[in-house]
Amino acid sequence: MKHIYIHDDAGPTHLSTSSIMSNLYDDCWRGTLTADRLALYLSVTDIDSVGGSKSLTPLAAACCQGHLNVVTLLLDNPYKLADPNALSPRNRTPLYYATTHSPPLDRAAIVQWLLKAGADPDACSSEDGLCTPLMNAITQVK
Repeated sequence: MKHIYIHDDAGPTHLSTSSIMSNLYDDCWRGTLTADRLALYLSVTDIDSVGGSKSLTPLAAACCQGHLNVVTLLLDNPYKLADPNALSPRNRTPLYYATTHSPPLDRAAIVQWLLKAGADPDACSSEDGLCTPLMNAITQVK
């Protein structure tokens, strides 16, 4: 089993590959992901892997929680860019989570980043009544 050690302001942290995806996801969910930690995570895992308690991609987790800083880092970094169309379970994209779950404060900016990165505005899931992200956004405004 591969292991890595992270040294940052919180002190040294030992992680096995089995916990890497969970930690990447958790950092995205909490909005605490930094470029240095992203580089370490990407040395042993894929940026678009599903993980964490919600079984989301890291980008979907950041979109869901409204962490614009993490969304921009995942979509614009020197290591590996997140796929704005990577599916989480139930065939939901990060754009779906941005339009349905992201807090209003940064929702528009997050959606703009996703669209600029190539997110498919017409992506939909049969589990959500085939609603597109635009339909979701309109529903949220009502």
